[in-house]
Amino acid sequence: MRHYTKEDIIRLVREEDAQFIRMQFTDIFGQLKNVAITASQIGRALDNQIMMDGSSIAGFVRIEESDQYLWPDLDTFAILPWRPQYGKVARLICDVHNPDGTAFAGDPRGVLKRVLRRADALGFTCNVGAELEFFLFQTDEDGQPTIRTSDEASYFDLGPLDHGEGTRREICLNLEQMGVAQLAERNFATLSGGEQQLVLIARALCQRSDILVMDEPTSSLDYGNQLRVLERVRQLARQGYTVLLSTHDPQHALRFSQKVLALSGGQVAADGCTADVLTPELLRRLYGVEAVLLDTPYGRALLPGEGAFSHV
Repeated sequence: MRHYTKEDIIRLVREEDAQFIRMQFTDIFGQLKNVAITASQIGRALDNQIMMDGSSIAGFVRIEESDQYLWPDLDTFAILPWRPQYGKVARLICDVHNPDGTAFAGDPRGVLKRVLRRADALGFTCNVGAELEFFLFQTDEDGQPTIRTSDEASYFDLGPLDHGEGTRREICLNLEQMGVAQLAERNFATLSGGEQQLVLIARALCQRSDILVMDEPTSSLDYGNQLRVLERVRQLARQGYTVLLSTHDPQHALRFSQKVLALSGGQVAADGCTADVLTPELLRRLYGVEAVLLDTPYGRALLPGEGAFSHV
């Protein structure tokens, strides 16, 4: 585990453009809870000034003793990798303290620390290894998950005993389709931005939806990863998927889309076939710059025109 100072965390929040920080703790049943704050409050959080209502947490305190404070463990700081590149979310795991600064006796994390200290005093060392698994739960008539699982087999059994076999097959095929099957054993946080986007698209395909909605999937990616992600998106469209993708780069729309809907000031500026909509006149209206469209052996290309920024 890395060791962080307050200054390290403030710098990382700024550099990573994290917009929200989740102050995490657990109730007496081990259920993960959190208080979400904006990045502007990170200084207060690191000074142990984030308060929460303990009477609303199972097993904590009565209403007249409700004020409690979250003291973050600085070494648990992490950027959550499954959140979007823009508006990233970070987390800090916290200890719960009373208003007078003493540790709250009912905080499960505090209880665990006390037990570990007692074990250490007796000469014992606790070693813990996490084994990540997932289960497929059935849903009720309202589509809500139940505690009934579809996994009935033991290790290495064949179907039809194991109803999860079909889902595992889809996961493998979708990873293959996106060209990232070799990443299956990798930690998501260790992947590059482009690899993460391809894995997220594969996850979306497992939902068996014919329509994929992607909000700026190439943001914060380098040029090579932008092309890799967009090429995979184009392949999905050719296979019959409907892809709705937002982008600020008209070159992406020109090269990879069949239809375009252009927005300006929250209003529709133009829509239709890409070749008809993306014109120098529209780009002048949207961006206030001059642009020219060139036909190349690899398709149409968009370039700044002479005096491109004279309208800015």
